[in-house]
Amino acid sequence: MNAPHRKILLVDDDALVQRIYGRQLEQAGYHVLSAANGEEALEIAGRESPELIILDIDLPEKGGLAVLRELKGKEKTKGIQVIVITCVADYRLCREAARGSGATAFMTKPFSRAQLMTEVRKALGSEESSSGDQVAAS
Repeated sequence: MNAPHRKILLVDDDALVQRIYGRQLEQAGYHVLSAANGEEALEIAGRESPELIILDIDLPEKGGLAVLRELKGKEKTKGIQVIVITCVADYRLCREAARGSGATAFMTKPFSRAQLMTEVRKALGSEESSSGDQVAAS
């Protein structure tokens, strides 16, 4: 794989989601950083400069869309690719809001490992995408 040491920040307040998707990304060769809330995500993004952030919309304290707008409004973080994820029933409204705020992609949970890897590779500009992978609600 072409992923050694590429940093991805995974932001979700659900520890199980972090464990499952974090492990899948690590197994694919990515260096995974984790945050459980919006403030922590902003701090880590500013300090670590990940190449990609996978950001849940439904976060405590500061929601994912507010985090996305803040990331895109700062010089140091505006170029970071962001995949927004959610399990919200009305994902269409969330998807439009996320894209309007500068998200690279949008996915609804749960999604498969293949779907996750396809979106990560596309966001990072990798040509390694497997044929047959389908993107969830993007």
